[in-house]
Amino acid sequence: MKYYSLVILAAVTLSGCSEITPETSSSTEREALTVSQIHTENSVLWQQTAAEYKALCYQTYNMAKLQLEQKLHAHAFPYEKKPAVVMDLDETVVDNSFYNAQLLLNGEGYSKETWKEWSDLEKAGAVPGALDFIAFAQEKGVEVIFISNRRVSELQSTMNNVAALGVQGVDSSNYFLRMDEGSKMNRRSAVSENYEILMLFGDNLADFNEIFDKRSNADRNALVAGMKDDFGSKFVVLPNVLYGEWEGSLYNYKYDWTLAQKDSIRKGYIKGYK
Repeated sequence: MKYYSLVILAAVTLSGCSEITPETSSSTEREALTVSQIHTENSVLWQQTAAEYKALCYQTYNMAKLQLEQKLHAHAFPYEKKPAVVMDLDETVVDNSFYNAQLLLNGEGYSKETWKEWSDLEKAGAVPGALDFIAFAQEKGVEVIFISNRRVSELQSTMNNVAALGVQGVDSSNYFLRMDEGSKMNRRSAVSENYEILMLFGDNLADFNEIFDKRSNADRNALVAGMKDDFGSKFVVLPNVLYGEWEGSLYNYKYDWTLAQKDSIRKGYIKGYK
Protein backbone atom coordinates (compact mmCIF):
# COMPACT_ATOMS: atom_id res chain seq x y z
CA MET A 1 0.00 0.00 0.00
CA LYS A 2 1.53 3.32 -0.95
CA TYR A 3 1.94 6.21 1.43
CA TYR A 4 -0.89 8.69 1.30
CA SER A 5 -0.76 12.08 2.99
CA LEU A 6 -3.32 14.77 3.53
CA VAL A 7 -0.49 17.22 2.94
CA ILE A 8 -0.01 17.48 -0.84
CA LEU A 9 1.80 20.15 -2.83
CA ALA A 10 0.46 20.07 -6.37
CA ALA A 11 3.58 21.50 -7.98
CA VAL A 12 7.01 22.25 -6.54
CA THR A 13 10.37 23.19 -7.95
CA LEU A 14 12.83 20.79 -6.38
CA SER A 15 16.21 22.01 -5.19
CA GLY A 16 19.43 20.06 -4.85
CA CYS A 17 19.37 20.26 -1.04
CA SER A 18 20.59 17.08 0.65
CA GLU A 19 18.46 17.55 3.76
CA ILE A 20 15.86 20.03 4.90
CA THR A 21 14.82 20.45 8.52
CA PRO A 22 11.84 22.50 9.60
CA GLU A 23 12.34 25.95 11.00
CA THR A 24 10.08 27.33 13.67
CA SER A 25 6.94 28.33 11.84
CA SER A 26 4.78 31.29 12.75
CA SER A 27 1.78 29.43 11.32
CA THR A 28 -0.54 27.74 13.74
CA GLU A 29 -1.56 24.15 13.20
CA ARG A 30 -4.99 25.43 12.22
CA GLU A 31 -3.48 27.66 9.53
CA ALA A 32 -1.27 24.79 8.37
CA LEU A 33 -4.31 22.51 8.16
CA THR A 34 -6.10 25.06 5.96
CA VAL A 35 -3.08 25.23 3.64
CA SER A 36 -2.91 21.43 3.61
CA GLN A 37 -6.57 21.12 2.66
CA ILE A 38 -6.15 23.61 -0.19
CA HIS A 39 -3.21 21.63 -1.58
CA THR A 40 -5.19 18.40 -1.33
CA GLU A 41 -8.27 19.93 -2.92
CA ASN A 42 -6.24 21.21 -5.88
CA SER A 43 -4.62 17.80 -6.36
CA VAL A 44 -7.93 15.93 -6.26
CA LEU A 45 -9.57 18.48 -8.56
CA TRP A 46 -6.75 18.16 -11.08
CA GLN A 47 -6.94 14.38 -11.26
CA GLN A 48 -10.74 14.26 -11.33
CA THR A 49 -11.51 17.17 -13.66
CA ALA A 50 -8.48 18.28 -15.69
CA ALA A 51 -8.56 17.27 -19.34
CA GLU A 52 -4.78 17.70 -19.22
CA TYR A 53 -4.52 14.81 -16.74
CA LYS A 54 -6.47 12.55 -19.08
CA ALA A 55 -4.43 13.74 -22.07
CA LEU A 56 -1.17 12.93 -20.27
CA CYS A 57 -2.38 9.42 -19.45
CA TYR A 58 -3.59 8.77 -23.01
CA GLN A 59 -0.34 10.16 -24.39
CA THR A 60 1.69 7.92 -22.08
CA TYR A 61 -0.17 4.75 -23.00
CA ASN A 62 -0.32 5.59 -26.72
CA MET A 63 3.46 5.97 -26.77
CA ALA A 64 3.83 2.80 -24.71
CA LYS A 65 1.97 0.83 -27.40
CA LEU A 66 4.45 2.07 -30.01
CA GLN A 67 7.40 1.19 -27.79
CA LEU A 68 6.08 -2.27 -27.02
CA GLU A 69 5.43 -3.05 -30.67
CA GLN A 70 8.89 -1.81 -31.58
CA LYS A 71 10.48 -4.02 -28.94
CA LEU A 72 8.57 -7.06 -30.19
CA HIS A 73 9.50 -6.42 -33.83
CA ALA A 74 13.15 -5.77 -32.98
CA HIS A 75 13.40 -9.15 -31.28
CA ALA A 76 13.91 -11.36 -34.36
CA PHE A 77 14.15 -14.66 -32.48
CA PRO A 78 11.82 -16.26 -29.92
CA TYR A 79 12.21 -15.14 -26.33
CA GLU A 80 13.68 -17.72 -23.99
CA LYS A 81 11.00 -16.67 -21.51
CA LYS A 82 7.57 -15.30 -22.28
CA PRO A 83 7.63 -11.49 -22.68
CA ALA A 84 5.79 -9.49 -20.03
CA VAL A 85 5.01 -5.98 -18.90
CA VAL A 86 4.98 -5.20 -15.18
CA MET A 87 2.41 -2.67 -14.02
CA ASP A 88 1.75 -0.98 -10.73
CA LEU A 89 -1.96 -0.68 -9.92
CA ASP A 90 -2.83 2.45 -7.92
CA GLU A 91 -2.72 5.59 -10.08
CA THR A 92 -1.20 3.50 -12.88
CA VAL A 93 -4.09 1.19 -13.79
CA VAL A 94 -6.75 2.15 -11.23
CA ASP A 95 -7.81 5.63 -10.10
CA ASN A 96 -8.20 6.09 -6.32
CA SER A 97 -8.89 9.82 -6.34
CA PHE A 98 -12.34 9.09 -4.91
CA TYR A 99 -10.68 7.83 -1.72
CA ASN A 100 -8.52 10.94 -1.42
CA ALA A 101 -11.58 13.09 -2.12
CA GLN A 102 -13.52 11.40 0.68
CA LEU A 103 -10.66 11.98 3.11
CA LEU A 104 -10.75 15.65 2.18
CA LEU A 105 -14.52 15.89 2.60
CA ASN A 106 -14.29 14.12 5.97
CA GLY A 107 -11.34 16.21 7.17
CA GLU A 108 -9.29 13.03 7.67
CA GLY A 109 -5.86 11.73 6.81
CA TYR A 110 -4.94 8.32 5.43
CA SER A 111 -5.38 5.30 7.68
CA LYS A 112 -5.11 1.58 6.99
CA GLU A 113 -8.70 1.17 8.16
CA THR A 114 -10.24 3.70 5.78
CA TRP A 115 -8.09 2.43 2.90
CA LYS A 116 -9.26 -1.15 3.48
CA GLU A 117 -12.83 0.11 3.65
CA TRP A 118 -12.30 1.82 0.27
CA SER A 119 -10.61 -1.12 -1.45
CA ASP A 120 -13.32 -3.49 -0.19
CA LEU A 121 -15.88 -1.41 -2.10
CA GLU A 122 -14.18 -2.40 -5.40
CA LYS A 123 -15.06 0.99 -6.89
CA ALA A 124 -11.74 2.35 -8.11
CA GLY A 125 -11.96 3.73 -11.64
CA ALA A 126 -9.64 3.16 -14.57
CA VAL A 127 -6.69 5.39 -15.37
CA PRO A 128 -7.30 6.75 -18.90
CA GLY A 129 -5.63 4.58 -21.54
CA ALA A 130 -4.64 1.76 -19.19
CA LEU A 131 -7.31 -0.72 -20.23
CA ASP A 132 -6.65 -0.23 -23.93
CA PHE A 133 -2.94 -0.77 -23.37
CA ILE A 134 -3.49 -3.96 -21.37
CA ALA A 135 -5.74 -5.36 -24.11
CA PHE A 136 -3.14 -4.37 -26.73
CA ALA A 137 -0.34 -6.13 -24.83
CA GLN A 138 -2.43 -9.28 -24.41
CA GLU A 139 -3.29 -9.32 -28.13
CA LYS A 140 0.45 -9.24 -28.86
CA GLY A 141 1.02 -12.28 -26.63
CA VAL A 142 2.60 -10.26 -23.82
CA GLU A 143 1.82 -11.29 -20.25
CA VAL A 144 0.48 -8.58 -17.94
CA ILE A 145 1.83 -8.73 -14.38
CA PHE A 146 0.65 -6.50 -11.54
CA ILE A 147 3.10 -5.64 -8.75
CA SER A 148 1.34 -3.49 -6.18
CA ASN A 149 1.83 -2.45 -2.58
CA ARG A 150 -1.77 -3.20 -1.84
CA ARG A 151 -1.78 -5.82 0.90
CA VAL A 152 -2.31 -9.51 0.14
CA SER A 153 -5.49 -9.31 2.25
CA GLU A 154 -6.88 -7.11 -0.56
CA LEU A 155 -6.21 -9.60 -3.35
CA GLN A 156 -9.77 -10.74 -4.01
CA SER A 157 -11.33 -7.28 -3.86
CA THR A 158 -8.55 -5.93 -6.07
CA MET A 159 -9.01 -8.68 -8.65
CA ASN A 160 -12.77 -8.10 -8.62
CA ASN A 161 -12.30 -4.36 -9.12
CA VAL A 162 -9.82 -4.79 -11.98
CA ALA A 163 -12.01 -7.41 -13.67
CA ALA A 164 -15.08 -5.17 -13.34
CA LEU A 165 -13.19 -2.47 -15.24
CA GLY A 166 -12.85 -4.87 -18.16
CA VAL A 167 -9.45 -6.52 -17.68
CA GLN A 168 -9.65 -10.20 -18.56
CA GLY A 169 -7.19 -13.08 -18.59
CA VAL A 170 -5.17 -12.03 -15.52
CA ASP A 171 -5.46 -14.59 -12.74
CA SER A 172 -4.26 -14.45 -9.14
CA SER A 173 -0.77 -15.76 -9.99
CA ASN A 174 -0.16 -12.54 -11.94
CA TYR A 175 -0.86 -10.37 -8.88
CA PHE A 176 2.17 -9.72 -6.66
CA LEU A 177 0.84 -7.80 -3.67
CA ARG A 178 2.63 -6.70 -0.53
CA MET A 179 3.22 -9.03 2.37
CA ASP A 180 5.79 -7.49 4.74
CA GLU A 181 8.30 -5.41 2.82
CA GLY A 182 7.33 -2.33 0.87
CA SER A 183 10.19 -2.65 -1.61
CA LYS A 184 9.19 -4.32 -4.87
CA MET A 185 12.70 -5.61 -5.60
CA ASN A 186 12.13 -9.25 -4.62
CA ARG A 187 8.77 -9.39 -6.40
CA ARG A 188 10.33 -8.05 -9.61
CA SER A 189 13.07 -10.65 -9.27
CA ALA A 190 10.48 -13.40 -8.86
CA VAL A 191 8.72 -12.27 -12.03
CA SER A 192 12.05 -12.18 -13.90
CA GLU A 193 12.61 -15.86 -13.16
CA ASN A 194 9.73 -16.80 -15.46
CA TYR A 195 9.27 -13.82 -17.76
CA GLU A 196 11.27 -11.44 -19.92
CA ILE A 197 10.22 -8.04 -18.59
CA LEU A 198 10.03 -5.64 -21.53
CA MET A 199 8.59 -2.59 -19.78
CA LEU A 200 7.59 -1.43 -16.31
CA PHE A 201 4.75 1.00 -15.57
CA GLY A 202 4.24 3.08 -12.45
CA ASP A 203 3.60 6.46 -10.89
CA ASN A 204 6.48 6.21 -8.42
CA LEU A 205 10.16 5.72 -9.17
CA ALA A 206 10.38 2.76 -6.80
CA ASP A 207 8.01 0.94 -9.20
CA PHE A 208 10.94 0.62 -11.62
CA ASN A 209 14.14 -0.06 -9.71
CA GLU A 210 15.11 -0.60 -6.08
CA ILE A 211 17.86 1.99 -6.51
CA PHE A 212 15.15 4.57 -5.89
CA ASP A 213 13.95 3.05 -2.61
CA LYS A 214 14.04 5.58 0.25
CA ARG A 215 16.54 7.84 -1.45
CA SER A 216 16.91 11.53 -0.71
CA ASN A 217 15.30 14.13 -2.93
CA ALA A 218 18.69 15.10 -4.36
CA ASP A 219 19.58 11.45 -5.05
CA ARG A 220 16.25 10.80 -6.78
CA ASN A 221 16.76 13.71 -9.14
CA ALA A 222 20.38 12.74 -9.86
CA LEU A 223 19.43 9.12 -10.53
CA VAL A 224 16.68 10.13 -12.95
CA ALA A 225 19.12 12.31 -14.86
CA GLY A 226 21.58 9.42 -15.06
CA MET A 227 18.90 7.00 -16.28
CA LYS A 228 17.12 9.40 -18.63
CA ASP A 229 17.31 7.05 -21.63
CA ASP A 230 15.26 4.41 -19.80
CA PHE A 231 12.21 6.64 -19.37
CA GLY A 232 9.72 6.19 -22.17
CA SER A 233 11.55 3.08 -23.32
CA LYS A 234 11.80 0.65 -20.40
CA PHE A 235 10.22 2.75 -17.64
CA VAL A 236 6.82 4.36 -18.25
CA VAL A 237 5.70 6.99 -15.72
CA LEU A 238 2.08 8.00 -15.06
CA PRO A 239 1.26 11.38 -13.45
CA ASN A 240 0.31 11.45 -9.76
CA VAL A 241 0.17 14.61 -7.65
CA LEU A 242 -2.02 13.03 -4.95
CA TYR A 243 0.74 11.21 -3.04
CA GLY A 244 4.06 9.42 -3.45
CA GLU A 245 7.66 9.06 -2.36
CA TRP A 246 8.46 12.36 -4.07
CA GLU A 247 6.78 13.93 -1.03
CA GLY A 248 8.23 11.46 1.45
CA SER A 249 11.72 12.33 0.25
CA LEU A 250 11.09 15.98 1.17
CA TYR A 251 10.49 14.89 4.76
CA ASN A 252 13.41 12.42 4.72
CA TYR A 253 10.73 9.70 5.08
CA LYS A 254 9.86 10.96 8.58
CA TYR A 255 6.10 11.29 8.53
CA ASP A 256 5.36 12.42 12.08
CA TRP A 257 6.19 16.11 11.60
CA THR A 258 3.36 18.42 12.60
CA LEU A 259 1.44 20.10 9.78
CA ALA A 260 3.22 23.37 10.51
CA GLN A 261 6.61 21.65 10.34
CA LYS A 262 5.71 19.98 7.04
CA ASP A 263 4.61 23.33 5.67
CA SER A 264 7.97 24.81 6.70
CA ILE A 265 9.88 21.92 5.10
CA ARG A 266 8.00 22.24 1.81
CA LYS A 267 8.62 25.97 1.67
CA GLY A 268 12.34 25.27 2.04
CA TYR A 269 12.32 23.51 -1.32
CA ILE A 270 10.50 26.21 -3.26
CA LYS A 271 12.80 28.50 -5.22
CA GLY A 272 11.69 31.77 -6.72
CA TYR A 273 13.52 33.85 -9.30
CA LYS A 274 14.90 36.43 -6.83
